Amino acid sequence: MTTVEWLTFSGGPSDNILRFAKAVHQFAFAHGRQKDGVWMADYVYGCLDDEALEWFEDLEPKIREDWTHLRSAMMKEFRQSKFVPTAPPAAMGPPTMSLRELQKYFAV
Repeated sequence: MTTVEWLTFSGGPSDNILRFAKAVHQFAFAHGRQKDGVWMADYVYGCLDDEALEWFEDLEPKIREDWTHLRSAMMKEFRQSKFVPTAPPAAMGPPTMSLRELQKYFAV
């Protein structure tokens, strides 16, 4: 029996979808399967955990069963920019106001 080296991808903020997709391609290439989208999608299914696995289960079969479609959907869903928190307004500095607007607030 052949031992398979499984990658893992959970879809969390520490996961990098670009690195994962590249690693999947490298793994498939090492096994001569880089042109076999069905094989690659099956392999990816075995690599998923947590949020990514739940997300995968809700996909249409057309997407789940072909690596080209699956990779595209994963890129849209798990890009790291999705997880970059925005700075709260206070961290962006004081609001800018015209002199007239300021005078309204401090009028005696």
